[in-house]
Order: sequence, then structure tokens, then C-alpha cells
Amino acid sequence: MRTLVEFKSDAFPLYSDDEEGINPNCGGRSIAEYLQRELPKHGINVESILNEDFGWIVFTSDPPVNPWIGTYGPEPSHRCVCQISPNEPVVWRWFFKRVKAVESVERLASAVEAVLRAHPGVRNIEWESEPADTSRGTR
Repeated sequence: MRTLVEFKSDAFPLYSDDEEGINPNCGGRSIAEYLQRELPKHGINVESILNEDFGWIVFTSDPPVNPWIGTYGPEPSHRCVCQISPNEPVVWRWFFKRVKAVESVERLASAVEAVLRAHPGVRNIEWESEPADTSRGTR
């Protein structure tokens, strides 16, 4: 599953108040706001965005999985990161119910890729697949 995308961009600056966040200068807010505006044009329902200790989260609604995106950046090298969660093909929900996450995650990954490729200030888009965490019995 495609769950981690890195790219370069000058188009998502840090805000002046990013130093006041949970983890100063993590950034990601301008990326989260961009995804919040653009993902609905690709059929993804965005619920909200939230400041988190690693950057920002974009919450989506695609029951029963409801994947979300963590955003971080830009670094001084202009490197930005978006990480989709869950990063496992099967997740546990509601009292031991196993739910397949692959379709929801791939639908979100395809929309994120389309949104990034449509932005003229985004370059060097590279996807990575994270290994599933088998310690929690997801297989």
C-alpha cells in the first residue's frame, strides 16, 4: 500500500505562528490546508485538520476505516512529507472486528497524488510503502 509520499516544494511556507505550536517549526499546516481544499474535488470528504506534535493531521471520512493524513514540512531543503494512516492492510475496529483498509487507503493515496501533481510548485514526488506492523496481528 502507498502510505508515505515525500516531495519538494517552495509553495507551502511555515506560518509566522508555527513557533507557537505543539512542536515548534514542524510545519505542515499550509500542506494540510491545501489538502483540505483540494481533496474534496477528488471525491475525498475532509472532516477537519488538527495541529499535532509531528505536524498537522487531515481527517477524512471513508467509513469504516476513516484514514487520515499526517503532514510535515517544509524542511530547509524544501522536503515535505504526507503519511497516510492506517498503514496496514487490515485494521481492528469495534470490539475485535477486522476491517480491510486497502481500498480506502489506496483511494486516498490516489487523490493525494492527483492533488500534488496538479500543483505547479510541487516536484520530485516519491511514494514509499511502509511495512505492515505484524506485532498487532494484522495478517
